[in-house]
Amino acid sequence: ITNSGEVKRVYINGQEVGPYLLVENIDKEMLERDYKITNFAIFKNNDDWNKGKGPAHVSTTDYTSYDIEQSGVEGTIDIAQAKLKLLTIALEQEDIKFLEELVDVDNLAKVAALINITGRVQPVRGDNAKYIYDFASGKFQLAYRLEGDISNLQSKMPASFDRQIYAGGSMHKLIRLFQREGWFVDLRNRYLRKVVEDEGHIFSL
Repeated sequence: ITNSGEVKRVYINGQEVGPYLLVENIDKEMLERDYKITNFAIFKNNDDWNKGKGPAHVSTTDYTSYDIEQSGVEGTIDIAQAKLKLLTIALEQEDIKFLEELVDVDNLAKVAALINITGRVQPVRGDNAKYIYDFASGKFQLAYRLEGDISNLQSKMPASFDRQIYAGGSMHKLIRLFQREGWFVDLRNRYLRKVVEDEGHIFSL
């Protein structure tokens, strides 16, 4: 789940202030139109820039069910709150089997591929992390929005897809745990391969 953007020249009182990226909100209209999700809840960490410990946008409550902003369909939010609590417990216990029941693993592999090919973790780090609970599937997906430039892969071979360093800090714990599993890395690499093979079309866009 991602929102596309379009660069616009912005003027204030007739004076150009520069290019800005106009991005559609992830909301009811977008989720229903693009992803056929009608009953949903969205959770994200509170975006207080200074949490008292560590860098801005990152908090000691990032992997807990506390200090969370919530939106979505009212009845679904209540159910999703309990699921979010279970998700944070499974993260704390590093319980992959339980996490597989709570998370859309296919979505997670796509997000991991995008993070890997861009070399940037900011789209799902700290208060950028946005969990979307789909009532129909009973699972969470991570939203993704690229921030900043990208770092080139040194090779088109899958072996080069495992970067050692990412821009912007540490990988989201959910992805970090799954990337210990060979089957998940294989799934992620299949999506990376699709992106590499579609290079010409992507550049034409």
